[in-house]
Amino acid sequence: MMTGQILGGQSPSAAAAYQIMIYFAIACSSCLTAMFLACIVTARMFDLRHQAFIPWRLIPGLKTLKKSDATSIISEQPANPQPHSKLGVLGKSGSSDKTCEPLLKVKGLTVESTKLHVPLLEINAGDRIGIRGRSGAGKTQLFRTIARLDPVSAAQDETIVRVNNIMSLDGQSWNDIPPVHWRSQVMWVSQDRPTLSGTPREFYTQILNYRSHQQLSEQNNGLQKSSPMDIAQDWNLSANTWDLPWNDISGGEAQRLSLAIALSLEPKVLLLDEPTASCDDETTRKIENTLIERKATVLMVSHSTEQLRRFTINTIDLSQTHNMEQ
Repeated sequence: MMTGQILGGQSPSAAAAYQIMIYFAIACSSCLTAMFLACIVTARMFDLRHQAFIPWRLIPGLKTLKKSDATSIISEQPANPQPHSKLGVLGKSGSSDKTCEPLLKVKGLTVESTKLHVPLLEINAGDRIGIRGRSGAGKTQLFRTIARLDPVSAAQDETIVRVNNIMSLDGQSWNDIPPVHWRSQVMWVSQDRPTLSGTPREFYTQILNYRSHQQLSEQNNGLQKSSPMDIAQDWNLSANTWDLPWNDISGGEAQRLSLAIALSLEPKVLLLDEPTASCDDETTRKIENTLIERKATVLMVSHSTEQLRRFTINTIDLSQTHNMEQ
């Protein structure tokens, strides 16, 4: 094009300027198109009101393989769907004081992606509650919903949700606590390896710089917390592991590192998704002892019946059909 302009009588500088303008217009158009598509994807995948990801099954436009599937999209659900399963509880509560307000209260919660229903769940400070159930029963989705990583309710149920006050922390409604502050106090530790760049030590330093944690530190008068390196020193982790890239760390080491970081941040409730699944028996018991010594309030998923019997004071069984009240 530029050659043609020059042959047509334009000066080389004018032809070059015209060519630059064309490339600039193409680049601007491409950027605007990418930004527009990003906005569409974000609106479809992220609940801006609740600052949470929308489960892929509930994203408008996506269809499941079977319309009769329990996890089909909202448009395929009846107007008032019946919960497909409810939480059940075995054992007795370990808290002696029943008159105090529970630390975490979940009432009338239905997990959107699995329709798992929680009639009532009350956790007191220091409780260690276990959850068991078959794979695919919705344990991880339950944790993600309690941590407010997934939306608590569909938009059409928003009025009902606010009236029923589905979750509260220390007596304060979840509606009055910003999602970022809620997640810093009700912390989910995934069983999956973190897909992060950098090292565990860098990740911990980055978390300390988050505004939500800085505000909590100010509320605690800047009291020094235990470092994750000190917490995990008896968990069979070498000191140099903290400075290795996440991709170079084994699954069991990644689980222990993530749990140590979560413990060091001192959340009020820990949601642990099979935290010792990749650990040997000796390391598992050391981790359990650390959680007990630190009087951590724990809601933990495990497929080990022996671990649940040894470590927890209550067991929630997702295969049960009766309501849970504790």
